[in-house]
Amino acid sequence: MGLPEYQTVMGIVNSKLDELGKISGISLLRSASMQVLSVGISLEKLKQGTKH
Repeated sequence: MGLPEYQTVMGIVNSKLDELGKISGISLLRSASMQVLSVGISLEKLKQGTKH
């Protein structure tokens, strides 16, 4: 395998890894934001509970 072919293969692999990274990054962000939301909701419930 020559150098140009190697660089082409590595470019394809890197772009696939970037796509995977974006997808997993998005899903990580989504799950993190869901956790933050659920924590916020439970904190609101605690605040309302202590008022009564």
